[in-house]
Amino acid sequence: MVPMSQGYYYLACPYNGTPEEMTERANFATKAASYFLQQRIHVFSPITHNHPCVPFLPPMGRKERQHLFLSFDFEFLEHAKGMIILQLSGWENSEGIQKEIQFCEANDIPIHRCNPEDLFRGSANAVLPKIETVPVQNA
Repeated sequence: MVPMSQGYYYLACPYNGTPEEMTERANFATKAASYFLQQRIHVFSPITHNHPCVPFLPPMGRKERQHLFLSFDFEFLEHAKGMIILQLSGWENSEGIQKEIQFCEANDIPIHRCNPEDLFRGSANAVLPKIETVPVQNA
């Protein structure tokens, strides 16, 4: 078992759009989280966690849903050792990512940017050289 004392990175990506875009972005975030885990880099992917919850929430507008999720997400971001931004199309204009960046800057949390086109070409460490991997311990 890998100890969580090594910490984790918060994996940010844009989410809002059409229902198809939101599902596509959630799937990409989950694929990226899986890739990081295979590289022994612990990540928390809020989109992976939150997207399946949406159909079970009471009807609400986008702003209300964003407020609900960001208040939850900031609890994780506050304890993360850094944030990785998946630079999917629209990330620069994402209200959620902009708020996450502001939170990181206010709390001295390092921010790493990750071009999704580069992510699966090599090791995660080649894409994100400052991120350390977690050693595997034999069980």
